[in-house]
Amino acid sequence: MDGTAEEDLRREALQMRQRISRLETTLLHLVSLTAASLVIIGLLLPYAAFEEKEKLYDESLLTIGFTAGKADGFFAVVFLGLLVVAGATLIFLCVAGERSASRAAERIGLVLGWLLLLSAAGAWLLASVPAFEWDEGPGAVVYAVGAALTFVVLGTQKGRDFWVAERRGKIRH
Repeated sequence: MDGTAEEDLRREALQMRQRISRLETTLLHLVSLTAASLVIIGLLLPYAAFEEKEKLYDESLLTIGFTAGKADGFFAVVFLGLLVVAGATLIFLCVAGERSASRAAERIGLVLGWLLLLSAAGAWLLASVPAFEWDEGPGAVVYAVGAALTFVVLGTQKGRDFWVAERRGKIRH
């Protein structure tokens, strides 16, 4: 093989790696955007409907912890924690989208992915408590799907391979 043919092969291999990297980035952005959208929509959709003192409440995950009559200290703190975790995770999805995160950022993303997943599970558990007499809305389902999709990006080994700089390009089976 002469020098020009070898040089052409190297150039084509480089172009192929760049194209694959762009496709991976596009896929990561698409999944992250979908996950973030589902989390936000899940926070805004009705989570629970209940009647109290002849007044009907139709509350989302965003507001239910602070609703009159239902807002005791523990309940408000739990839902405030859910909102903080959701907000931090949404911001972190932008960091993951840059695809140049460090190992420390990887650990933060892993913790946020787990916390978001646990917050979705907690929302489901609170919805199933018999002491709360309310009708469940679609908010918890949409939020849980968004949390699961976020966990795929931030919490799984394969998902982190896309956005942690030291892992990109390494094939794992």
